[in-house]
Amino acid sequence: MRARGRVTASPSSLQLLALALDGRQGPAALGRAGRELAACGSLRRLLGPEPPPGVPTLRWQRLRAMTELMRRAALEELAERDVLSSPAAVRRFLLLWLRDRPAECFVGVFVDSQHRVIAARELFRGTLTQTAVYPREVARAALGLNAAAVILAHNHPSGWPNPVSPTACSPTPCARPSASSTSGCSTT
Repeated sequence: MRARGRVTASPSSLQLLALALDGRQGPAALGRAGRELAACGSLRRLLGPEPPPGVPTLRWQRLRAMTELMRRAALEELAERDVLSSPAAVRRFLLLWLRDRPAECFVGVFVDSQHRVIAARELFRGTLTQTAVYPREVARAALGLNAAAVILAHNHPSGWPNPVSPTACSPTPCARPSASSTSGCSTT
């Protein structure tokens, strides 16, 4: 990137936004990008799942297409080599994969005995605030893929990672049995 004749090592978010939307970083492009960013309040809102007010739909669609391309590139990298070799790599992948989902999703990343990814799947989808998870279905998916291990995760569409109440983290009676007990449970 160039700024007043010299190359900058790390362009600003505004410069990147202007370049992504207009293909240039001139004063007009920077002004448009600045107004759109100010209208949204943050990059996260600008790149969200719905077009924000104050941003033309076509420009927002261009940003969403770029975001989707980045997600697909991450999935390609995942399929080509063992990129989940550390907790930080797992976190980066999950953040990219689960970001901006409007409902809570429970996902599984299935790996073989060498920790190579076999598949990454959305197992359950819920509402804005909750997802019903059935351990029997998680075990069935893992066995069907012949997975040695499963990384389980879920998102928080609200952006707030803490439970609403202390009881919100407690498993229900149906979630307590181990995977070896796939007969279910009754609440009688």
